[in-house]
Amino acid sequence: MDGIYQTKKEEVYFDFGETKNTRPFFKKKRFYGLIIILLGGIALYFFFIRAPRDFPVDTTFTVSEGDSLLHLGRELKSASLIQSPAMFESLVVLMGGEKRIAPGEYFIESPMSVFGIAETFTKRNHNIAQIKITIPEGSSREDIASIISGKIPMFNQKVFLDDTKNDEGYLFPDTYFFFPKTKIESIVTIMKNTFNAKIVPLTDDIKSSGHTLSEIIIMASILEKEANTDQDRAIVSGILWKRITQGMPLQVDAPFYFLYGKQSSELTIKDLQKDSPYNTYTRKGLPIGPIGNPGLDAIRDAIHPQASEYLFYLSDKTGVIHFAKTFEEHKKNKLKYL
Repeated sequence: MDGIYQTKKEEVYFDFGETKNTRPFFKKKRFYGLIIILLGGIALYFFFIRAPRDFPVDTTFTVSEGDSLLHLGRELKSASLIQSPAMFESLVVLMGGEKRIAPGEYFIESPMSVFGIAETFTKRNHNIAQIKITIPEGSSREDIASIISGKIPMFNQKVFLDDTKNDEGYLFPDTYFFFPKTKIESIVTIMKNTFNAKIVPLTDDIKSSGHTLSEIIIMASILEKEANTDQDRAIVSGILWKRITQGMPLQVDAPFYFLYGKQSSELTIKDLQKDSPYNTYTRKGLPIGPIGNPGLDAIRDAIHPQASEYLFYLSDKTGVIHFAKTFEEHKKNKLKYL
């Protein structure tokens, strides 16, 4: 009995030992698993992460105002800068840059992975110097087009003027920083958004003035050309609003420069008699639209005119304004200062 018991113990022992021989199977399984992971990683790199084979070197990519992350991913894919829009979008979100991507131009010198592209946009690494452009108060659309063209040679003035034909008065004059290849639509949007931002704090004052925003901007555009100082603008504003109230024609020369490019001294009787929605001699009230893009001070002066006993004024050859209460006094000023 003892011998049999020992034999059975041995049998049990050796049966258990045979299960140890299954370890090579698990080692193979682990090996194949590593191979699959490795192949998956290689596929992920080649098809999602690495730069496309036709990656364009020394390229400039433009992000327009309001571009969504989804749109941006598709555009980058179309430009052969990334292979997977989904990978790009995921990385941008992980980097916390979904709402931080700034519009403008991004210069990309050499091929980079989707990680590098995502970092470029989230960290706003434009790699391009912006151009400083100052638009003076009262500049017309034509003036603005000429100024920008002088700073950005590739700027298309005709396209700008076509795109802004209904925006005279609402392209805020300010100092801007644009990239060399900033799209015209982006420039226009930025200038209009700046106008809106400046006007918002004045909304209640405009309502209280009894005039519409359009009327205020038209008047402000005239004031920019008719007076040079804050004090004079406020007084002239009061005079012009008073003329409208009394049913008098404004009889201001500023719109003629907008129409014909002529200064007051260059105007002829024929010019003054030529009927136009902008001719304030042949028509009463405000011109049909702004004659330039006024700055904030002129807008404020249009909203808050200074009351005075004057009804007439003129500028002498040095730009100094001389006011008069009556037409007779105004005629004397003409003889004296002109």
